[in-house]
Amino acid sequence: NAPEGRRGRESGIVMGMLSAGSIAGPAVGGLAAWAGEGVGFGLVAAVSMISVMLAALAPAGRASGVTGRVGESIARAIRQPATRAALALTLVDLLTFGAVDVLVPLRLGATGSSVAAIAVAIGAGAVLGAITGPIGGRLVDRIGPHPVGMTTAACIAVIPLVLAFEP
Repeated sequence: NAPEGRRGRESGIVMGMLSAGSIAGPAVGGLAAWAGEGVGFGLVAAVSMISVMLAALAPAGRASGVTGRVGESIARAIRQPATRAALALTLVDLLTFGAVDVLVPLRLGATGSSVAAIAVAIGAGAVLGAITGPIGGRLVDRIGPHPVGMTTAACIAVIPLVLAFEP
């Protein structure tokens, strides 16, 4: 429901928050290791409750007419090159950061890093995701989704390559 010219910005904010939230778990784990599991779970519960309340207060979106069956709609969408490109770029993001979120803390732990240091590293990644999402969205509004998506995907794809050859 974002106005024309601000859709990228609004999507970027949502994506930034999703990125930050998806990797905040290890940071909360670091807090729990330091302050206790009750504090960690309490923080997650408080943020979850606030999120539920904010979602309940949000305005309803526009109704969309359903045409045909879901399977037919999905098949029609998959035949579109833009949909296939979006799925491919999404796969780059999910695979890379899914692996990074698991393997980097394991590597840091194996090299003797403390739980607190690992939590700070992962927390920094969450903050970076929260910051870059809205910036990327604004760039989409200004120069378009294709150049922003391709540049971002190319940069993200380098991350596992660098990590694969790290000593």
